[in-house]
Amino acid sequence: MGCKVIERIELENFMSHRHTVIEPARGLTVLIGPNNCGKSAVVAALQILSHNDNSTYVLRHETGKCRVSVTTDEGDTIVWRRGKNGGPAYEVNGNTFDRLKSAGQPEILDSTLRLSKVQCDRDEVDIHFGEQKSPVFLVRDSARTAADFFASSSDAGRMMKMQSLHKQKVRDAKRELKADSSKRDELTQQLQLLEPVFDLETNYQQCCQLGAEMQELQGGITELQSLMVQGNQMTIEHRQLEVKQECLRELDPVPVLQPADQLERVVTDLGRLNTVVSGLQQEYECLVSLEDPPRLESCSELAELVQQLDHSILVTQRYSRVTELLASVEAPPELQSSTELQELWTEMLQRNNESDELQKKYLKMTDQLADTEAEILDWARRNPSCPTCGNSIDSEGLLAHVQHLKSGMADG
Repeated sequence: MGCKVIERIELENFMSHRHTVIEPARGLTVLIGPNNCGKSAVVAALQILSHNDNSTYVLRHETGKCRVSVTTDEGDTIVWRRGKNGGPAYEVNGNTFDRLKSAGQPEILDSTLRLSKVQCDRDEVDIHFGEQKSPVFLVRDSARTAADFFASSSDAGRMMKMQSLHKQKVRDAKRELKADSSKRDELTQQLQLLEPVFDLETNYQQCCQLGAEMQELQGGITELQSLMVQGNQMTIEHRQLEVKQECLRELDPVPVLQPADQLERVVTDLGRLNTVVSGLQQEYECLVSLEDPPRLESCSELAELVQQLDHSILVTQRYSRVTELLASVEAPPELQSSTELQELWTEMLQRNNESDELQKKYLKMTDQLADTEAEILDWARRNPSCPTCGNSIDSEGLLAHVQHLKSGMADG
């Protein structure tokens, strides 16, 4: 009659376990973990549950009691517990067994759990549990113990085969361990050789990212250079418009034109009077060469004629002066439409606004370029050697090369 299959193990305040529940799988269950995590405590709990061995050391610190519970595939529940000031006690399928003597256990425990030791003539052999120093029973036991066990067993041949099989498995396991260790060392060397590849990939990705950012900045620099050319051209046009504005500002306002009809009449009368004056002058010259006329009885008409002549001379002189003054006056300028000037003024204001926007973009691009230079310098300082060729990287030379490229692009 074989042992039963354990389906559930529960530990409370047992050694390093505050509360642990383990549900073994069908077949083989392996517990793995770092040192001092409680693997051996699970085996110790099952041994104490099966044999009620010494348990004075299993109570967790600062707790009042500990408990180990096992459930089998046939529905049996076996509980072992121990208090701080009391002895161990069992509870099998709801029945309590306490006041047990040292290493005592209920009689029903062997038939219920079926994990008892095998009684030989002079000793007991535990065929169910293997410890760290003796993983398989009889493999490291004395010859006397093995002989006693086989002598008291009806399946001695099978047990001998089992012992031989266990020994063969131990040898195979040692060979596999040796082969795995060699393979592990080989893989470790390969990993050490391949370790720089991860850094190279990271550096390559960083370089790709920096390259993309530099290309983006290069596009921004090209656009900025185009905008700078446009800004310079607009600045020249702005200065030309300012000069035109200063010149136009010094001019006097355009006079208000008066009707020219009256002036035309004056000019016509002046021409006519010039003709009359010329005739009278000739007549006067002719009369001057003549002798004095005989005394006339009446000179009223002559006086009137002389008076008219003097008046004509005065009028002629006045119109002559007017003619001279009018001859020295330049022709009035021809008025032009101010629509073109207004359009130039509006365009100048618009160009000024665009120039301000371009100046802001230029300052922003300059800040971004300075940040990029700082990032390149920081990367060069953190990576003293080239991840591709292995040569050393001069951070100052790299920054000077970037400055040279920037000045070359600005000159272009």
